[in-house]
Amino acid sequence: MTMKNNRERIAVIGGGSWGTALANRLAHNGHDVCLWAYEAELVCEINGSHTNSLFLPGIELHPALTCNGSLQEVVAGRGIILLVTPVQVMRGVLQQMAAYIAADAVIANASKGIELETLRTVSQICRELLPAKLTQRFVALSGPTFAREVAQGLL
Repeated sequence: MTMKNNRERIAVIGGGSWGTALANRLAHNGHDVCLWAYEAELVCEINGSHTNSLFLPGIELHPALTCNGSLQEVVAGRGIILLVTPVQVMRGVLQQMAAYIAADAVIANASKGIELETLRTVSQICRELLPAKLTQRFVALSGPTFAREVAQGLL
């Protein structure tokens, strides 16, 4: 049985070690991936030298992986939105990008933890801030996070 090669347009929200590792692996698998990073210097570094020395030093990133500091530009028209920001900033990030998420997008969470102020999980925060149609297409990626090994393609 052969699988059809589907190239997805994926937004990865969070340029830390785990977000960068996941974005890199997805780009290596042939997907159109744009990573959102808060730090302007990091956006320039990822686009210019294909490295993330701040959070994932020593790893060469896939040349097709792009990075952008604009949430609107990163999420607009993307079919999959992968959330990988720290949970403590998730609410603010979701509020900034909610209006730009395609109505048929899949929202995938790869962040760990709960919001300390409210004790809400990411799925609860999403249900609070996003349209019901989007939260019906919400999935979670959980388990151990070995960013370096994933970025290197070892896992």
